[in-house]
Amino acid sequence: MAGILVIGEIANGAPTRRTLELATLARGMAEATGASASVLLTGAGAADAAAETATYGLPVLVADGATAGPTAAGIAAQAAAVIADRTPDWVLVGASPDGKEVAGALVGLTDLPVLVNGSGVSVADGAPVAEMSTFG
Repeated sequence: MAGILVIGEIANGAPTRRTLELATLARGMAEATGASASVLLTGAGAADAAAETATYGLPVLVADGATAGPTAAGIAAQAAAVIADRTPDWVLVGASPDGKEVAGALVGLTDLPVLVNGSGVSVADGAPVAEMSTFG
């Protein structure tokens, strides 16, 4: 596994709780698989949010400033450029409404597959395993 990229979210100039949880998850996955992991923060306030995010043990990539168009579309465009440059094996995006929009846009921009509403991720035999909830 070459790498894990977390697409983080910012609210009121700080990383969201979901972003910090994904950073912790990615760090654990990286340790278990020998991969590298990093967090991408985009949009206004990304540089300020990066300091707190970095305390969770991962390098933080920053694309600070306003994005053109709808927020999710701007974040997805910036994330797609990073994905093209770094070619991570796994991209983790939070299951918030904004995160789902970003994930959907990334499908179109990168041709990557998407698995939504995962309830967890573990590592088995050196590879990530997504956990899904089923109802019925």
